[in-house]
Amino acid sequence: STYLPRIMVSAVGGYSYSHSRSTTQVGVGGVDLPPADGGASTRLSGGVSSISLTWLLFDFGQRAAVTDAATQASVIANIAFTGAHQQLIHDVSLAFYANSADRTKITANRRSLDDARQVEAATRAKAEHQQATAVEIAEARQSVAQAKLALTQSEGAEQNSYLQLISTLGIS
Repeated sequence: STYLPRIMVSAVGGYSYSHSRSTTQVGVGGVDLPPADGGASTRLSGGVSSISLTWLLFDFGQRAAVTDAATQASVIANIAFTGAHQQLIHDVSLAFYANSADRTKITANRRSLDDARQVEAATRAKAEHQQATAVEIAEARQSVAQAKLALTQSEGAEQNSYLQLISTLGIS
């Protein structure tokens, strides 16, 4: 559009009203008398409209510079748009992989808890035959308690990473 001619249309309208009175006459006893002619009034109205066409023939490169600047601004906007998408994809990928790793930790901690319970059951069986000491039994119980704590912590971390994934996706 920088190379096209410019058309300008303008319209101006007006209205004028004036009323004039002649001087008052002083009558007998200082009483003012109304003017003899009653005054004159004038009303004027009118309008002016115009259309003009301008076309710049020589601009010494200004229109080309404006066009190039608009093209470069479009390229910059596209780069920023692509960068925003790449950042979103990166953030969602990180949140997804963090959640996936936390779910894997839950599976591993459940297996560890099962193993600790089996060791505790074996230690109790040994204790029934008086082949295990009190320290071994306490260590087996401690192992089960640590496995439960690790499982609880990994479940909490998985819930946090899931919420992070959901918020990164923009889902309430």
